[in-house]
Amino acid sequence: MKMGEALIIALAIFCGWLILDFVKAKRITMEAAIQSAVVGLLGGFVWFLIGLFLPT
Repeated sequence: MKMGEALIIALAIFCGWLILDFVKAKRITMEAAIQSAVVGLLGGFVWFLIGLFLPT
């Protein structure tokens, strides 16, 4: 389940970051989408690592 949670968090971060960029710039660029994807992946990876090391 840890991987599923990490994927959900990564998707939520990606969507949130993309929405914030859209509100700021009024358009979605390829650069903004790539930045959102990178931040989402990093956030999901960190969430997964935290889940591995914390007791359940």
